[in-house]
Amino acid sequence: MKRTIGKLAGEAGVGIETIRYYERQGILPKPPRSGRWREYDDLALATISYVKQAQRLGFSLAEVKRLQSELTDSPSFCAAVRATANDRLTSVEAKIRDLLDVRRELRSFIGRCASVEDKKRCPIAHALLRRDSQTPHA
Repeated sequence: MKRTIGKLAGEAGVGIETIRYYERQGILPKPPRSGRWREYDDLALATISYVKQAQRLGFSLAEVKRLQSELTDSPSFCAAVRATANDRLTSVEAKIRDLLDVRRELRSFIGRCASVEDKKRCPIAHALLRRDSQTPHA
């Protein structure tokens, strides 16, 4: 099925400028013209869906582009995807650990705050002020 850029954008759930950006980045090939308009095919829609799914998983556009080129140029495409996914998983797990630390600290703050009657001595505010005074100012 052939479609204009506007139709493709609507079907893919992205803006027209996103499609143009993908073209400039070499992620999406510029389609041939049919009269005044470029006509995008089903492969263009599939490519945008692939990019959106990869981004949802946290892959950068640079990683998407690299994997795209390896898909066509490398006999070890699966190994490249696996390595990239492993790197991404390591990053996600580190963020989860950081978020769990933040959750623990917030729960501690909230518990200490609930045990204090005087709002002027809020442990959360004091802890944040202590950190602010320890942070070097530019």
